[in-house]
Amino acid sequence: MTKREENKIFRETLHERFFWTYSTGLKNYLTENGHKFLFRCTHFKRNNFFWLYDKTEELLQDVRKYWKNKERVSDTDTKEDKLTSE
Repeated sequence: MTKREENKIFRETLHERFFWTYSTGLKNYLTENGHKFLFRCTHFKRNNFFWLYDKTEELLQDVRKYWKNKERVSDTDTKEDKLTSE
């Protein structure tokens, strides 16, 4: 097995096992809904924080809810902006 193949398998395993986010808002939402992150990391090139979670179906459902609500808020803001600019 080549290094490239090993690296691919390693990355796939990470994606299957863990969920991570760079979004502070999402991290706060997940914490408010009872999810605990495993640890906070710093990206080695960008120096940004990200939070790592065990990937569970409950966590993924809350992530979907968060982004669905964010889309609704964004759509509402955009519509209101259009109305006030006319």
